[in-house]
Amino acid sequence: MSIKDEIKIIEFPGVCQPAEDTFLLAKTASLFPRGKALDMGTGTGYIAIYLAKLGFDVDAVDVNEKALKNTRENAQRNGIALNIYYSSLFDHVKATYDLIVFNPPRIPNNAFINHIGSFVRRHPLLVGMAIPFVKLFFGQERLSLILLFIKQSPQYLKKTGRLLLYLAQDEIKKIEHELQESANIEIFQEMPEKYLETQIVSIQFIL
Repeated sequence: MSIKDEIKIIEFPGVCQPAEDTFLLAKTASLFPRGKALDMGTGTGYIAIYLAKLGFDVDAVDVNEKALKNTRENAQRNGIALNIYYSSLFDHVKATYDLIVFNPPRIPNNAFINHIGSFVRRHPLLVGMAIPFVKLFFGQERLSLILLFIKQSPQYLKKTGRLLLYLAQDEIKKIEHELQESANIEIFQEMPEKYLETQIVSIQFIL
């Protein structure tokens, strides 16, 4: 039985359920050497639990209190010890990490719409229909959040630490332009969707 099949997850209302992007991000994260990891925007805690099962020492943070309660419930169900706490990006993060994993929300800072989104995410057809509109109306806000995350992250990474994100190709191009030669950017996984091509991206800063 694979680790994915072993993990028991329940989803609270208003918390996005794990989907193919979550599973791919967790699987890609597992390719890195075991160490201390941060699951940023943990949601149900799936990625944090997945990595902990592999031997990572994992912290899990989220800005959504429901998500934190959901992660605690799922960690307990799976017999996993996680350090789970509230943080808006790195506001309350104190440690440094070998790996920081982040699957940015489609719509940042809007609890009501994200509550609706947690329902939509359960239905792939609705997701395909919604993505173009979400990108049109919230794409710039999401990009600003991603760039802020990347800007803040170096002080929370160990010397050889890296970020791992799930991003759209147009976001990657903008990030490459922003970082220029200050970081090594590696594409790990390509996952085409009906309306949007997305990739898993590793970023390691050049010190």
